[in-house]
Amino acid sequence: MRELAHDLGMEGGSLYYHVSGKHELLWLACREPIGELVQSARQTLRTSRGTSRERLEQIITTHITLLANNLDRVGVFLLDARHLDDAERAEILRLRHEYEVTVRQVIAEGVERGEFAVEDVQVTSYLLLGMYNWLFQWYSPKARLSATEVAKLACRLTFDGIAQR
Repeated sequence: MRELAHDLGMEGGSLYYHVSGKHELLWLACREPIGELVQSARQTLRTSRGTSRERLEQIITTHITLLANNLDRVGVFLLDARHLDDAERAEILRLRHEYEVTVRQVIAEGVERGEFAVEDVQVTSYLLLGMYNWLFQWYSPKARLSATEVAKLACRLTFDGIAQR
């Protein structure tokens, strides 16, 4: 906690004015990224009247830019959520499930409309989300590509693949 307070430019004890302790920090670090993804995906479904491809592209872009702009929190979410208590972990799993269902819904709609050629919607969603989530392992804001450029590349890869046409 002292190191974190120091990194934030605070005195060690000042941090406890904002949070009760390490466990609350863990909860916030896990809850906020998935909460933001769920909110954004809900918003996309409510407001976007575009094609399934456009809707999925919006979800992918938000996913990647949110991850790229919150690498530390996302790393904590992906690696340390297992340390939450049962009720908190259940809430995280509920939110993650809601997000995954939303992604699958958009993919399934695209299949029904003839926009996507997908054999298994669930497995496809897991493959795509796994690819996007791994970003926290290798991306750096100082990299030669911005988060927006990486999102555009991810969309091209998602929709067009890597095969020569």
